[in-house]
This record gives sequence, C-alpha cells and structure tokens, in this order.
Amino acid sequence: MEEQGVTSISDYISVMKGLSRIGKYHTDGTFIGSQLEDFLKRAKEKAVKEQNLILLYQVLVFSYLDSEPATLTGEDISLLLTSAKESNLEDLFEFLSLFFEEERSRYWKENKAAETRLIKKILTVKREEIIGISKIPVLEHDTFYMSVISFFRNLKISILRDCMETNFEETFGKDLGQMILVFSALYEEPVKTKNEKFLKNLGYTEMDILNLNSGIWFLNNERTYLQQMSAIKWWRLLKRWFQELFHQETEISFTDCLRTFVREYFDGQKMPQKIDGENIIREFLLKGFQPGVPNVWNSYLLFDLLTMKISDNYRYDVYNAQNQVPRWDELNGTHKLSASRKEEEEWLRGLVQYLYPEGIKKESDYGSALPVLPKRLVQIYAHVLQEYIADQKKLEEKEPVLDDIFDQDIKEFLYQQASYFTAEQLHPLFESGYLDFSEFVKINSMESRKYLREMDSPSPSSLRCILLQEQ
Repeated sequence: MEEQGVTSISDYISVMKGLSRIGKYHTDGTFIGSQLEDFLKRAKEKAVKEQNLILLYQVLVFSYLDSEPATLTGEDISLLLTSAKESNLEDLFEFLSLFFEEERSRYWKENKAAETRLIKKILTVKREEIIGISKIPVLEHDTFYMSVISFFRNLKISILRDCMETNFEETFGKDLGQMILVFSALYEEPVKTKNEKFLKNLGYTEMDILNLNSGIWFLNNERTYLQQMSAIKWWRLLKRWFQELFHQETEISFTDCLRTFVREYFDGQKMPQKIDGENIIREFLLKGFQPGVPNVWNSYLLFDLLTMKISDNYRYDVYNAQNQVPRWDELNGTHKLSASRKEEEEWLRGLVQYLYPEGIKKESDYGSALPVLPKRLVQIYAHVLQEYIADQKKLEEKEPVLDDIFDQDIKEFLYQQASYFTAEQLHPLFESGYLDFSEFVKINSMESRKYLREMDSPSPSSLRCILLQEQ
C-alpha cells in the first residue's frame, strides 16, 4: 500500500473502512501470506504514534472471524484512553460521534451500539477540557459544536432507550451529566432559563447560546428537532438570533447568507404561515427590533436588509415599491441618516460606498431628460434633504458635501425627484432664485406641471409664461 503512495491517516482509515465492508466476502485466498496481519500492525503503530482515535479503534475492533467486532481488552482500552488524552476536542468528538453514525454509514464493521462504559471513560479523562469547551469560539467552529450537540443528544437517547431511569449526573458526574442534558436540549427546544444559566456558568455569552440553539444550524442549512416539531417556535427563536446579531460589537461575517435569507425566494426558509401577524420574512425579523447597532458595518448591513428588494416575483411588486428608508429612524438608535454632524456625514458617506462598492451608476428614466440615480439612492438622498429643505441657508451650506456623497448636484436632484417633496417645500426655493423654474421644466416637465397644480395660490404669471414657452 505504501508503494502506491497511500501513507496518510485518512488513507489508512479509508482502507480500514473498505476492509470492514468486504469482510463477509473474505476467503483464505483474499490476501497473500501475512499481508493483512502486516497491514494491521502498521496501521496500529501509525494510530498510536499519531494519537488518532478513529484509526486505532478501527484496528482494535477489526475482525474477519466473528460477525461482531472484536471485544476490547484492558490493554486496548488503555491505548484508547492514552490517545484520547492527547487528542484535541475536535478530533475527540469526531471519533465519539462515529459511534452513533455507525448504523447509517457502516463506518466500522456492523457496530450496532456504543459502549457506554468506554464513552464514560473517554469523557472522564477529558473532563477538564470538555468543561472548558467555551474557550472554543462558536461561529468559527460551528461544525465542531454541531457534532458535540449531536453526540450528546445521541448518547442521551441511547442510554434512555436502555434505561429510562438513568441519572446522568450519577453516571457521568455532576458537570458532565448536566452538560449532556443541556447540550442535547439545544437541539430540541428554545433554551430554558435553567439551561441558559448553566451555559453562562460554562463561559458562554447570550449570543453564543443563540448561535448554539439556532445560528449554527441555520447557517449550515441543517434542520434541528425543534424545527421539525414546531416551525413557529423555531422561527421565533431564529428571529431572536437575527436581532441579537446586530446588537453585538463584532462584525457579522455571513452577510450574503442573511441577504439570501431576507429575500423571499430562499426556498428552504420560507415562512410556513403568518407568525405574530407577519408573513414576509423581513417584516417578521425586524418587528420589535430594539434600536442600537454599535458596529458600523453591521449598521450598513441592517440598512441594506431593510431597504433592499426582497424578490423578483411580481407578487411582491407592490411591497418592493414601498420606500423603506424612512423606517431607518425606528431601527438605528446609533447612526442617524443625516449630514448635520461630522460623524453623521462620515457614516452617510460610508453607507453609500457600502451599498455601491463599484461606484454610483446612473440610470435612464422616463420622466427625466437626464439620467437619474438608482432608486434606493434617490430615496436616501431625498430623506436626507428633508432635514434641510425648509432652511435654504443650511441647504446651501450642505450642498458641497451632499453633492460629493451622492455624486449629483442638489438642484439637479430636486428637479428630477420633485415628487419626493411638496410644492410648499419647493416654492420658497423658486421664489428666492435658488431653483430655476425654466431648468425645472427642461429636466422634468411632468413634475413642473404637477408643481403648478399643487400650489395653493395662483402661480405667478411669469412661471406660467415660462412653462408655455417650454411647451
């Protein structure tokens, strides 16, 4: 085998897996001489040398002579415990998890049940490390934690299947016994107050617990027992997790996943029904959101999720057409959509760059003679201008800054997007000469007519003359 370049631990494990599967076809002529015995000897030496539990266990229980795996001797168990002591927790739980995957994957030879005593001994020798597991970051090691939770749940089910009266604290010790039950429950139900207290005593934060309870499963598209049994409880739990993400100082790294989640076409996560009065994912997730987003990048992401188009399906056209930008004031609590102060100006500039990382590209528009800004940017610009439009002095003061941020002159924007403002707001700017009605007619004749119609008092004859001339 080594002559063929098969020398790694994973290579050996694969060969052992193959040997176990073909065991029932074994005859005296399958191997030449001591070929099998020599390989098993080398595999055992390699497993001991590299402290690999999976390969070591495969070799120790391997047998072609009996229908069941070989019985472990005291020396075998001693070797396994020594290897367990030297293994890191990720390798340890990968090994332990295979006990319960065996019936599905036949990873080892027809091993129908895990030996509770062996598992107890292995957990005991690693007790201190296991109790200190919270030192391992949850999101960075999501698949590891999924294997831990799955293992503890399978262990609990296996033990209770044999004896419903089992006391886990007596069997595994108080800390490990509680840990088995609490981690199992993370897969089965929203975390209870008692279990949350235990997890916090282990060193987990509230965000960690929500990640363990729902986040890591959602991000890996894995359905938990809770999700299968109660979709409503699962969605409410997912909402808590989603909202808490934005209250953290840490920047969210899985932004595309959240964008996909909010978009209605995400088939695997469609809401099963109206929950708490909402049947649109974004509205459900943001309902009851507590203001305050300390991380700047997370605030940009939240704004993006709030204002983005949620679907290309025509059924959502009316919803997509709604201007969501004004709702930002309900959510932000930290970052105001304004340019009044230096920090606000910097946040606004960063937001525009975040939403349009490749630069602002103007679009053609039926109602305007000139290309216009993208619709969402128009809504943002118009919202910001509402703060200054009643005070021409402030408007002129902010003009250079806003022109630079939005890559469009304020006057041109007001002509193009007059529909975002009332005639009463625009009239003083025409009266003072800040805006030029003739330019308004050239750029947006439709809105200029609307402006004249909306004026409470008859429009000045000079303005009417200009309009007639342009026509």
